Amino acid sequence: MNNDELYDLCAQFLHAYQERDLDTLRQIFTRSEELTALGTHQDLHFLGWSAFEASLVRQFSAIEDTDIQITEFRSHVFAGGAAACVYATTDYRGRVSGQDVHLPGLRLTLTLEHHNHAWRIVQAHWSIPADGSLLDPRPPTLQPETTANAPVSHSSGTVPTQKTQQPTPATHDEFPGGARAAFAVYRKMAAAVTERLNQGTFDFASDIAPHADEQFIEIADEDPLDLTQVKETFTPVIDAISAGASFSWSVQLEHARDLTSDITLLITNARVSLTPSEGQPDTKRYRITNLLTRNASDAWVFLHQHRTEIPDE
Repeated sequence: MNNDELYDLCAQFLHAYQERDLDTLRQIFTRSEELTALGTHQDLHFLGWSAFEASLVRQFSAIEDTDIQITEFRSHVFAGGAAACVYATTDYRGRVSGQDVHLPGLRLTLTLEHHNHAWRIVQAHWSIPADGSLLDPRPPTLQPETTANAPVSHSSGTVPTQKTQQPTPATHDEFPGGARAAFAVYRKMAAAVTERLNQGTFDFASDIAPHADEQFIEIADEDPLDLTQVKETFTPVIDAISAGASFSWSVQLEHARDLTSDITLLITNARVSLTPSEGQPDTKRYRITNLLTRNASDAWVFLHQHRTEIPDE
């Protein structure tokens, strides 16, 4: 599959979504219970096709007159064509629950595997570079989507919801071997960075860069970031610590899937906190799609991260 084919598949997915075409979506997604789908607020997090399909039905009942255009597109094919990843920024216009919505920075990651001689989407992560969701573009005050048959309230109406299967925490022994090894690298890196930042000895070139592929892309608040731009995001943290603040970073593994022997997909939950010498801590929690690969030195390195901020508990 080349870049044009990946673009066409991404466009097919978006067109099927805007046309509320479930039949096409059933053809391009894997319909296994290993599918993972992350949406535009904390409760849109699904494991398995049946849970994701139920959410699509609910969303399709609320949206109308939708137009989604791809404004930026990148793709990578891995392992000789056994797996691939798409990163896209889109412009979303439509009406949701009777309300006009324009989301110019809607971000999308798709992970694909070759299934039965055809490409299938095995993971999707759709997010907005600000608080909100497709079903409520205001800062989220949504009720959990897990509430059976309860309506979700909006300023312009209600949308009937269906009970959906949220992922349940799993022990690390339940995850495949490659994913466990990759996550161990992730957790060790987070602990080391936390320690070195607080000690004032942090060095991006030695503490972060060796853990990332040269083509690494991070999708976070706005535009996709390369490794040089990621480095710049540490500057305000370093400055705050120099002024007396303390830093903490913890990660948890929610779901994992080995795409090939050398490519693994991790869905993680991260908590990052910066506590000033006086005052309350600034704590943020993220749900993150991570793709890692085993490099020539047999070390696991990050290919991609896509994170969505979720309200702290």
